[in-house]
Amino acid sequence: MPKKFDFFKAEAGKEEPESRQNQWAIVINTIENTADKEGYRIDEGIKDAVIALNALQINTGQSCEGHVERGISAPWIRIEAPNEPEERFIGQNKAFEEVAQKYKMPLDQAKRMFNLDAYWEAIHKICRRAILKSIMVVGIIAISAISP
Repeated sequence: MPKKFDFFKAEAGKEEPESRQNQWAIVINTIENTADKEGYRIDEGIKDAVIALNALQINTGQSCEGHVERGISAPWIRIEAPNEPEERFIGQNKAFEEVAQKYKMPLDQAKRMFNLDAYWEAIHKICRRAILKSIMVVGIIAISAISP
């Protein structure tokens, strides 16, 4: 496993330039050989930014250079924590499963914004459920507080 690059040491002048160049080369090689589940490589128009973020130990999960004919037209990069749990929100998987069934599409495509309508519908379901649960909890606390 390659040695982790310490950006703060490098900024303080304590990291050798060769070490920084080696780390950059390792990240370039990793990114060049990365593909998603469908076998697509990172878009050329966003690849340099993805390389730079990863070289600075900022983990990226998804990216797109933007497409006029479909999806989001602006470039974007998803930053994520290392070892991020599969379900970040309570009920997230259930919401995406419901939407995937409704749109007759594979679950992973619903989660990965292949269909923006399906993706945002799932996100809205997650948010609505979270708001309803919060209201219920606040109501229970309020009732408990006034009950003898």
